[in-house]
Amino acid sequence: MNVGMPEARMVSMAELVKRRERFLIPLYQRLFVWKPEQVERLMDDIVAAWQQDKPVYYLGGILAIRRGGVSSEVEELELIDGQQRLTTLWLLAVAWRDDADGDSLADFVCVDGEPRLRFAIREKVNDFIHAAQAGKPEGSAETAAMENALAVLKAIPDSRPESHGRMPSRAELAGFIRDRAKLALTEVPANTDLNKLFEVINNRGEQLQHHDILKQRLLNCIDATEREAYARLWDACAAMDGYVERNLVKAQGQTLKDAFEEWFRFSEPASLGETRELIACLQGEGEDAGSPLSLSDVLKADIPVENKARRRRSDADDAVNEPVIRSILPFPLLLQHALRIFRHRKNESDLEHIHDKDLLEIFGKYFFSVPEWNESGTASKAFIQLLWEVRVAFDTYVVKWVEWDEGERRLDVRRISADESFVRTTNGVPRGLSL
Repeated sequence: MNVGMPEARMVSMAELVKRRERFLIPLYQRLFVWKPEQVERLMDDIVAAWQQDKPVYYLGGILAIRRGGVSSEVEELELIDGQQRLTTLWLLAVAWRDDADGDSLADFVCVDGEPRLRFAIREKVNDFIHAAQAGKPEGSAETAAMENALAVLKAIPDSRPESHGRMPSRAELAGFIRDRAKLALTEVPANTDLNKLFEVINNRGEQLQHHDILKQRLLNCIDATEREAYARLWDACAAMDGYVERNLVKAQGQTLKDAFEEWFRFSEPASLGETRELIACLQGEGEDAGSPLSLSDVLKADIPVENKARRRRSDADDAVNEPVIRSILPFPLLLQHALRIFRHRKNESDLEHIHDKDLLEIFGKYFFSVPEWNESGTASKAFIQLLWEVRVAFDTYVVKWVEWDEGERRLDVRRISADESFVRTTNGVPRGLSL
């Protein structure tokens, strides 16, 4: 299939409001990750464009596929690329809508009472969006970047230093953003082969990585009720510059100590690679009185305020003695080694070669071309479970570059300690293993 890119149309926030369009952020997209300095840089650029009285300020491009009507009058588009910019605009509308000087952006917040943005499956993010729409945002680990951006945007333009020319009032800036700040919206047909499209996007140097595309293909094979748990496992494995248990715990807003005491209570740290209980825990199963608390139970528990404060301090304490970790292997190669093991367990032949740039081609030939695996939720789930086990073994037995604050850098193998701190340590690891 030859994937062509239709012509983009320039759209303003006012035009999106008039067209009554909503946006779905699919699961394969990363969360909002812009840092405050990136948000401030965007707003500084917009202020400069206002001062120069530019007829149009180009915000960048977004790519979407039309998914049809939510109702007879409301259309939903699945956002393939550009969600960081669009989410920032939505947060700006939320931040200013209660101010009489900025309320010209207020109708961008929602469509027929529902938020203009929604994230597939990510319930904590959607809870934050609904709460922010109601004026009472409640954050979580997954929405920390959105919270920070919202705080920055609420202070603009008053917080910005004087620059060349007069600083606009909020009313002036809001009007400029609503009508003259424009996105290049490119729509692709609803019957587009997304896998081919993602390859085109990636080859053009856009944000999606090969492993993001693979993640989307595998998760699409899994039942929607189970996808979130497997997506969390995948994301924890994909963050190679960090230990896998810390990656997973961070996404849940837990400290390592709390997670190991509650979440991993059913097993020793050495058996982190066992995924049956872990999947059940991520899905919130096993709620009978004799079962360990699931992670969702822990997060939903009514924790006193003083304990919440203590846990926040523990998060900081966790990081005090943790070095910066750099993996010696990129994630695409780890995926291919996991595929080799997967095929070996199925009595299938080994891969002819491995190469990080050939990830999609290799999985197309050695995974998706197998009739009983292709589009099989069972095979996709089994592979992601194996990926977790491979990643745990990788973190347990394979050296990583370990960098301390003092600038010291060395190759080390570090194991989860047996004491209550649950940090990684070289204690008990034979020096010869690192060498």
